[in-house]
Amino acid sequence: MGPKLLDIDQAAEQLGVPRGWLAKAVTARSVPFTKLGKHVRFAQHHLDAIVAAGEQAPETAPPPLASVRSIA
Repeated sequence: MGPKLLDIDQAAEQLGVPRGWLAKAVTARSVPFTKLGKHVRFAQHHLDAIVAAGEQAPETAPPPLASVRSIA
C-alpha cells in the first residue's frame, strides 16, 4: 500500500493553516503536492517540505552597546 494521501482540507488542518492559504499556494505551485486527475493530494513528505521551507533562522542579537560617557 502506498503513502496515505490527504486532501487539501486535511492537509491544511494538519499544517494549522487556512484552507485558502494552501489552495493559493497550490495554484501558484509554490508548495509540493501530487495531482491525481483533477484531485490535489498531499503525502506526509509534502507537508514536511512545506514546514521546512517556512523555517526561519533566529536573528542574532546585536552586540551590546559600548558604554557611552558624556563629555562635560
